[in-house]
This record gives sequence, structure tokens and C-alpha cells, in this order.
Amino acid sequence: MDWRSGAVRLLLSASFSILPGTALAVEFRKVVDTQTPMPGTAGSFESLSLPALDAGRVAFGGWSPAAEGVFLETGSGLQVVADLTTGAPGTTSTFSAFHDVSHADGTVAFHAMTWEAPESQEGIFVSAGGVLGVVVDEATHFPGHPSPSETYYDFHSPVTDAGAVYFYGRRATDEGIHRSQDGTIAIVFAADVQMPGGVSNLSSFRFAVGGGAIAFAGNGMWDEEGVYRVLPGSLQVVADWMTPVPDQADVFTDFSWGAAVDSDRVVFTGGGSSSHGIYAHEGNSLSTLVDLDTPAPGPQNETFEGFGFVSVDGDETAFEAWASDGTQVRQALYVERDGVRRRVIGASDLLDGKVVTSFLLGPEALDGNELAFIANFEGLDQGIYVATLPPVSAPVPSLPPMPLVGLAGAILALGYGALQRSADSIARSTRAAPIQDPMPRAR
Repeated sequence: MDWRSGAVRLLLSASFSILPGTALAVEFRKVVDTQTPMPGTAGSFESLSLPALDAGRVAFGGWSPAAEGVFLETGSGLQVVADLTTGAPGTTSTFSAFHDVSHADGTVAFHAMTWEAPESQEGIFVSAGGVLGVVVDEATHFPGHPSPSETYYDFHSPVTDAGAVYFYGRRATDEGIHRSQDGTIAIVFAADVQMPGGVSNLSSFRFAVGGGAIAFAGNGMWDEEGVYRVLPGSLQVVADWMTPVPDQADVFTDFSWGAAVDSDRVVFTGGGSSSHGIYAHEGNSLSTLVDLDTPAPGPQNETFEGFGFVSVDGDETAFEAWASDGTQVRQALYVERDGVRRRVIGASDLLDGKVVTSFLLGPEALDGNELAFIANFEGLDQGIYVATLPPVSAPVPSLPPMPLVGLAGAILALGYGALQRSADSIARSTRAAPIQDPMPRAR
């Protein structure tokens, strides 16, 4: 089962604060973990998708050896959006598998399929107000083709935004970003385009949507890559392989972590031959949010060693990073709000009474003063948590970090995590593209 994005909410009525190791007084609430019973089954969740948070609600995909489904937590309990007993709209069969999940404005969108003959079907579906509907399936006419028999061949990566569902769509050699709104599907970006400033066509891309804006990180055939914003009839270069890295004697060479967008603001992780950081583009201005020269906030005098995925909401940014205290490198989650950068939680911290080994941050993680993420623990357990961030003016405590418990366990967690995170990164791509991680990935 290939999960990429999702959204859930809290299951516990009680909240708790992080114990040693953080530099931000944060309250955490557990949404679900691998000891939580899966609704409608006799077992517990075994694997969870990236959570997508919106207005205090979280939707996510969950899997166990005998079941899987899409779930929503609104604060009053865990709801089943769809599972293996749910009838797939437009067929007489039930769902057989689920993939991408997105959630916004009361709508949950997901990619799913049924394998029951003779109605083997695949599609992107939505649930709004408890009612399931079809966004697109294999019988849907592909926009721009005159014949009704020209239907979709492939689709995935739904994103809900501003009352619409965006998704990757393909028919033969025609592919791009499509939007379904008020029952009408339109092509908002056709991917058969030449790389701006390059000589080859776009060959792979990973897109993001937010505040009605679309951005993507894409590659050509000849080491051409960059981050672009989709404008009506054109592409705006946010940064590409010819763009100087701000404040550095370097140019960008890598954008493999993708990008996030909200309205006019595009944020991405990028690097050059001697630099790596997170950068923001607004209007025509490109600036550094954080890079290897930035002191890492936290309980010790740490330095950043590498950066991962980002999530944005307005002018706020959440991001993954790895920081070193001179003896070891640890992954942590950070937020930048109103120009103040703070550490939320890091590997080796205690969360819910357990030692955290790593994190997974999704594109729909940040919403106002809340941040949803997956925490992985020693013993390969995992859970989805929502962090409630205090006001920027709140005092910052200084607590010593806990040492990592068990070198062998840490190495195992990092090795397993590299595989899982790399697979998850590739799953976000419209087509598989190499993902080069600057630091070992966590599970």
C-alpha cells in the first residue's frame, strides 16, 4: 500500500508536553498509533500515512495485515471514510486498496481501486459530509480529446484546495496537473513543455497546491531542474540550475525535496555544490530562510547539517532538518513563525513516554499554530501526533537532550527509515525520480 498524504486529529482527551530535548514549550496530542484498534477489525493499525491537518481535523490512511482504509478524526472519535467493506461509487464492488489521501475544507480526497471482476476500477474519490463521490476514474473523458472514448489512463496525488481537487492525470503521452471543480475537470498545466532556459522537455515533476496556487519541482533530461510556479499560460522560474544561491558563491544543483506553496509564497529545500538550505520566493524575491550557516535553535549549541521536507501555511514554515552537537547528528522538526525559528521536537526526545527515533513530515502538516507529523519510536512503533505551538512571545525553556538509547537500535532505525522515507519521497513524484537525501533518513 502506497501512502503519501493524509490528515487526522486527536484521539486522546488529555494532552502532554514534550520532555527533555526540546527548546519550545509545545503540547502534543496523540491521534493514533500502532496500538490503536483499527475500526471494524480485531487488530490494531500497523502502518500510517502522512497526516494532513486542516481546521483541527486530521485524515490519514491506515493499514493492518487484514484491513486498510481512510480515516478521519474530528475530535469526537475516529471515523471511517472508506475501507475494504465500503462500496466503490460507480461500481457494485467494494474497495480493494487505498493510496494518496488529502483533506481540506471538510472534504477528504483519496486515490483507491477495486480489483473485483468484472468491475476492476481505479479512481480518485471524495467524501464530503459522509457522502462518497467520484472525481475521476478510468471511464472519465480526458479533457481536450474530441472522442468520448479517450479516457484517463493514470491518475494519482489528489490535493484538496479552495473547493477543488487537483490531481496528476495522464492519457497516453498527455499528462499534467488537472483540477476538478463543480463537476468539471480542466487541465491547469500540461507537462509537455520545454524546461525554461533548457533544451529538453520536462520529464518528471512533484507538485504542490495551496491558496489556489500551484508549484512544482521538476527535471529535464540533461541535468536541468528547478522549482516553478504555474501561471496562466506560462511558468515562473522560482529557482533553477542557473540561479545563484542567496548569500552564497554557488548555484543551485538539487531540488529533489520538492516544494510547498501557499498563494504567492513558494518554499523549497535546495542545494548547490557547497550549500544546502530552505529558501522562500515571494513576488520576484528569493531569500534564505535557513541554511548550513544558520545556528540551529535548541538545547545545545548545534549546527545544521541538512534539510528535508517542508510544509507552509501563509508566512509560517515547518521543516525537517538534521543538526549536530559535535558528537552526533539528530533529526528534528522546526517551525519559523513571525521571523522566529524554534525547534519543536527532536530524535532522542521523550514523547508519550517513549523515545523518538525519527519523524515524517507531510505537505499538509502545518495549519495555524498546529503541526501534525508521524513520530517513529524505538521498537519500530509509530504514531500520528498534533503539536500545538505556543505564541512566538512565549518563553523558551532550556532543557538537556536525552542520549540516544542503544547505538545498534539507532543504526537499525536509520537504515530502515532510509528505505521507507525514500519510497515515500518517490511516491510523491508524478513519475519515479531519484531522491538524493543529504542525511540518513528516519523510518
